[in-house]
Amino acid sequence: MADCLQLEELHISLRVEKLEQEEHLANIEIGVAGCPFGAYFSSVSSTLPAAESTRNLTLKANSIVAEVLYDKDKKKATGVRVIDAITKEETVYNSKIIFLCASAVASATILMQSKSEAFPNGMGNSSGELGHNIMEHQLGAGVSGTIDGYLDRYYIGRRPNGFYIPRFRKIGGKTNQKDFIRGYGYQGAASRGFMGIANSKEEMVSYGPRLKEIIVHNANLRWKVDKNISQLSKNKLIKEITRRAKYILIHFNDSSLMIHLGMSGKLRIQSIGNNFFKKHDHIELIFDKEKIVFNDTRRFGSIHFTKSFKNHRLIENLGVEPLSREFNKDYLFEICRIKNISIKKLIMDQKVVVGVGNIYASESLFLAKIKPNRLSKKISLKECDQLTNAIKRVLRYAIRKGGTTLKDFYSADGSEGYFNLNLNVYDREDENCKNCKSKIKKVTIGQRASFFCDSCQN
Repeated sequence: MADCLQLEELHISLRVEKLEQEEHLANIEIGVAGCPFGAYFSSVSSTLPAAESTRNLTLKANSIVAEVLYDKDKKKATGVRVIDAITKEETVYNSKIIFLCASAVASATILMQSKSEAFPNGMGNSSGELGHNIMEHQLGAGVSGTIDGYLDRYYIGRRPNGFYIPRFRKIGGKTNQKDFIRGYGYQGAASRGFMGIANSKEEMVSYGPRLKEIIVHNANLRWKVDKNISQLSKNKLIKEITRRAKYILIHFNDSSLMIHLGMSGKLRIQSIGNNFFKKHDHIELIFDKEKIVFNDTRRFGSIHFTKSFKNHRLIENLGVEPLSREFNKDYLFEICRIKNISIKKLIMDQKVVVGVGNIYASESLFLAKIKPNRLSKKISLKECDQLTNAIKRVLRYAIRKGGTTLKDFYSADGSEGYFNLNLNVYDREDENCKNCKSKIKKVTIGQRASFFCDSCQN
């Protein structure tokens, strides 16, 4: 059985209808986490992915840098002292080169805390100016409005900004400030959508067209499709599209559709006027101008209507998401103490953590230097830290490369192909290890083939 990696987020472009709302809410704040498309330069979108691609990057979560260490004999910085935010444990990391990139305030704070005989007032603070003259970036104050009409127009592309007026300042009268050299900047944008006219923060995420009906051609999928599914979801406005484990969730105001693609399922978008029909087309989601067709050769996929997806029997007992903050060393260590099974079998248990299939489990254990047949109770807290980081690293790498899936895979643009990763151990029995040149071994754990290096993994 091949692994089918589900992307961290599923984005489906939908034409926005005019919102049928009477109440407007102003000043609903949305947390700013950076541009997800990398339109702005940032370490998250640019330098960190580049560093991660070298496979020589290690990210330490919950790590607070307390100070930069200075060697007076060498006359250079030699490392950093780090405090674990959860355990309060202190660790020293030494390095030939240290980059301090903690933003304006945090960087100044770390340097001021880096006191030594050479820098009694903080590193780089011989002038006493460290931390002075920091300019704040005020965010959140502004105005918005709505304009009726323009339903025949739509914007194209993903723009980080609409317009920007730099260095604006009031001149003349009581507000004249000739000595105020910095001034202000005004930023704005316009779009067809929902900004400023939602009833809650959740409703500001996304809106799409109405689902007019569901046509079921074959209800005999992995679980039989509810005969009332079309009536239950008829004329419902799509609020948001999310993911939980391998389930695609199409949310309405009071309910949701759960779609699982199984091993061979595909979603195809085509216009209403396009009556092209393929073998194994089982379900059609009908909108005004488009339809989404669910095709599944093996019929291992499924579709469900639910009032509360979190309480649905197929989801309620699922474990944490592997790329979430909840999946960390402490979480895994606690479970390892309870269960006495092989570590590979444990991380593949969907009730523990979702989405870690056979391939990714083998590759993650190799990176963490842990043999797959090690008993979970024998795994230390440090090894849990290594393993959780390795799983996140492998999955992110797999997402960038397209994952590993069946040979009959079709991408979103309709192109065929087999996306395979540059694997270290999986399916490489008797081949040389890329690290130590020892032969890769194969064992069966939980009726699944497991591959490992006897020299690199303990």
